[in-house]
Amino acid sequence: MFTTIYQFAHQDPFLFSVVLLGAYMIFNAFVAGMPEPTPESSVAYRWAFSSLHALAFNLDKVVATKFPQLQPGQALASTTSVTGADGSQTKATVVATGAPTAGDGK
Repeated sequence: MFTTIYQFAHQDPFLFSVVLLGAYMIFNAFVAGMPEPTPESSVAYRWAFSSLHALAFNLDKVVATKFPQLQPGQALASTTSVTGADGSQTKATVVATGAPTAGDGK
C-alpha cells in the first residue's frame, strides 16, 4: 500500500489527479453553500467567507462581499478619443455589462 502521498502520486498520477479533483469539487460545494454575510455578521465570518471563496476561486463572491456597490449586470462605460485616418477626432464610448442574473428578467 501507499505509505506517503508522494508515493501515491508517483505510482498512479491519474488516480491522484482524480482524487484531488474530487476533493476540490467537494470543498467547492461546501463553500458555495455558505450563506452570504449580512451587515450583522461578525468580522470573523466575513473574513472566513471571503477567504474560503477565494480559495475555491469563486472570485465573484469575494468581489461582491468586498465591494457591495458593484452588482452583476451593472454597466461600466468608458469614453475615449479616437483619431481617424483623415485626422478627424471622434469620441467613442465603450459599454461593458456583466452577465445577466436570474433577477434581471433577461
